Amino acid sequence: KAPGGPTWGDSALLCTSRDQLAFGRLIANGGKWNGKQLLDEEIIKEAVKKHSDTIVSGLTTYSNLGYGYQIWMVKGGGYAFIGI
Repeated sequence: KAPGGPTWGDSALLCTSRDQLAFGRLIANGGKWNGKQLLDEEIIKEAVKKHSDTIVSGLTTYSNLGYGYQIWMVKGGGYAFIGI
């Protein structure tokens, strides 16, 4: 449910900053959490590799670095969970 109670009508991830940090850590560590492999490393590699271009007018930060599975690559080797 969305804040205020109505059902969320589109795709979205609602979570805390701590949850986002944990998910980012899981991705950055190739699917491992505290040394235990929770997600297959090959799935993580597929999710974060460039499957299509990301040339978007006005978004030069993400310009043509690539788009994985709902994950955009950003400058400095980071990821953005934009999903558009």
